[in-house]
Amino acid sequence: VAQTIYTNGNPQVAKDSIIEHPDYIGFFGTNQTTTLLISEQVKESATNQIIVGFDAAQKILEMIEDGTIYATMKQNANRMGYEGINVAVSALTGRYNKKNVNIDTGVTVVTVENVEQFSK
Repeated sequence: VAQTIYTNGNPQVAKDSIIEHPDYIGFFGTNQTTTLLISEQVKESATNQIIVGFDAAQKILEMIEDGTIYATMKQNANRMGYEGINVAVSALTGRYNKKNVNIDTGVTVVTVENVEQFSK
């Protein structure tokens, strides 16, 4: 595992990282902006690095379909909302405790095999 590279939304940082590290097997974009920056730069440089991203914006889904991005981690927004409301109700009714502070709402892995379920 290589050091973390912070793009801060700057496409040149992503581009330089890809050019400077052709030996990297892949990249993980930790949010939508970074995923798109890395993906666009890898596509432009015509390298074969694997990209795994985070979030399921339409552009990310399209890049999965065209093979630029291997997979993305899609947040489970419905479960996040449901669990958030449960914590709020628990707090309002005096049942809130530290057992429900951290709730793993999981992610759905989106690949070319299931991307159509999420595309608009």
